[in-house]
Amino acid sequence: MSDERTSQDAGSKAPSMSSQKGQSDTNTVSSESTIPVAVEPARQMQTYSSRRSTSAFCGPTSPEYSLNAAQRRMQCDKTSGPGSGSAISPSVDENQSDDGDDHPYSPGTEYVLPFHQAPRHILQPCLLQFRKFLPKAEAIRVLLLYHSMMGELHPICNIELMVKQTEACYARPVIELGTAVGDGLPITENDLLIINLALTIALCTETGVLPDTGRSIYDSCRDLINTKLASLTTDIKHVHVVFLVALRHFFMGRIRLAWRTCGQAGRMAMELGLHSREMSQQCLENDEQRAAVVELSCSLVVLDRQLSASAGLPHTFQNADFDLAVGASVNTPYLRHMMEFTLMSHKFNEPISRVATGGCYMDDDSFEVTNFLVEQWRKRATENWDFTRLSDWETQPSKIPPAWVVILYLRANAVRSILLRPFFLSDPANPASKRQVKSALDIISDSINVLSVLDKTSNIYRIQHPSLQHILAGTCALLFLVLSYTAQNHAAPGLDLPSEFFSTVNRNFWTALDLSRSYNEASLTSRKLYRRLNAIKDTLLRAGYLSPDYDPNQITQLIPDPQQSDMLIGSHMRMMSDQGLSSRELLPRSNHNSEIVPVNEMTIFPGTTNTMLGPNPFLFDFNMNLEYFDWLDYEWPSDDVAHSLSGTGFGSL
Repeated sequence: MSDERTSQDAGSKAPSMSSQKGQSDTNTVSSESTIPVAVEPARQMQTYSSRRSTSAFCGPTSPEYSLNAAQRRMQCDKTSGPGSGSAISPSVDENQSDDGDDHPYSPGTEYVLPFHQAPRHILQPCLLQFRKFLPKAEAIRVLLLYHSMMGELHPICNIELMVKQTEACYARPVIELGTAVGDGLPITENDLLIINLALTIALCTETGVLPDTGRSIYDSCRDLINTKLASLTTDIKHVHVVFLVALRHFFMGRIRLAWRTCGQAGRMAMELGLHSREMSQQCLENDEQRAAVVELSCSLVVLDRQLSASAGLPHTFQNADFDLAVGASVNTPYLRHMMEFTLMSHKFNEPISRVATGGCYMDDDSFEVTNFLVEQWRKRATENWDFTRLSDWETQPSKIPPAWVVILYLRANAVRSILLRPFFLSDPANPASKRQVKSALDIISDSINVLSVLDKTSNIYRIQHPSLQHILAGTCALLFLVLSYTAQNHAAPGLDLPSEFFSTVNRNFWTALDLSRSYNEASLTSRKLYRRLNAIKDTLLRAGYLSPDYDPNQITQLIPDPQQSDMLIGSHMRMMSDQGLSSRELLPRSNHNSEIVPVNEMTIFPGTTNTMLGPNPFLFDFNMNLEYFDWLDYEWPSDDVAHSLSGTGFGSL
């Protein structure tokens, strides 16, 4: 699967920007491979331990912890006398180094968590290749675009410092290692990798040749990135690099690879002891560093939950794995609300997991309680933003909520969607399922309507496409489960469909198809969903659910007489068998371009009612026990439709 491939984008190189050749060296540098690199040692930062950058964290169960405790106690007793405390936690294993040599602990030397990497003496030329593809002004614009995308969601990057570092890269053809910018910190290898990755992530949302430019930038430093993924953790920015690699995989549609890489970033943070409150209390120097660790810890937990839900894979981390991952301690509203959300997320997976293992879900009370909790969370998260008057977004752009608010609102809908799916996945269907049809249609309509209006009125859908596309896919999954359920249980007593059932199905299907088609060329996940929707479209047309010339004001719902339908179907099926005709040969076609005319009772059996709600030979599209439907035409697996539509790709977060 493409998601499982290691960082191999096979991107084509972006074409040279010939129109910008006349610019000065402060704008572009086109001969990167020949750039001389200064090898003069850079000065050490005040916040960086002068001994080394790879002191490792070791927990109480490791032999190193007890050895460190005993050794340091004896050293302290020797130098300061009995009763004096150890100056450093036993969790800090000072006998770790890059070169494998032991560097025994020296009493009195304070350990500081490595927030900055000691600059190398040799700069990798590939780190500056982005100057060849982007002029200075464009690079700054793309960095600011990245900040608008991620600054309110996962604020692990200092955008002001990144801009200053980028300007310094364009200011001179020779970049000296340790060049001080901004607050006096030198530019390091990890700093430049962060800039490169931020550029490639933002360029994923652009159109034209810019996405190819992003791939070219990533390809230029791919080997160094892969080395970072496999090397000892040096500092917190090393963790940032790997976290950004996970984000890029997410934006490229490689959900499983993003999930795996996010997990690796979290493990690397643990290597530094960033998950430990004890380490943080002893070793973090100031509130700014403490806030950075809190934001990183929360980002790791939240992104892991989102990716695990998208991929249908287990969570890599629990909230308790990172002591500082506490919503009340984080300043970013999105992370604060999402950390609250994760505390109740275990309630979302149990119902659908039970059904997936062959159980039945009939617990209305449990659903109502969880649904109430989600609604209360949604009200707190979206504050005073109005999602009921979407028409105002078109005339008054100031009323469009920020991206993080939109994502939280739709995430609440996504959770409701996954809570509703078990009702329609249950086999056999139960009475509770009948009562939830209208609730499901309401959630479907609300989510798709918000996404459609958002796409028309702002750039939020485009720049937050991976998260919102996942919500669209989950909404479509619920829509198809409802359709499959109604087709299979149309004759069940008490199944009263809402009067607007058909108009709602038509409107939402065509809107979802249009949204996925719009991003078909730019997004792998959109392309997958578009293929699914396009594959099932003809099936729904044949079954009478869809009209190609849809007009909501003209669609009416007709309730059939089940006995009459049964008699008609029996005679019709016998006719097909006697004449040796396939169901497709019996489909009426128009005279214009041989387009399939939507099948209904009026076209098959004049004078009868809508075919959707009565058993008829064209409901084979939803009945896998019959032989008339060829799944190969639709590139779908030949198993149950509900199972096909409820794959692990449609998670709750």
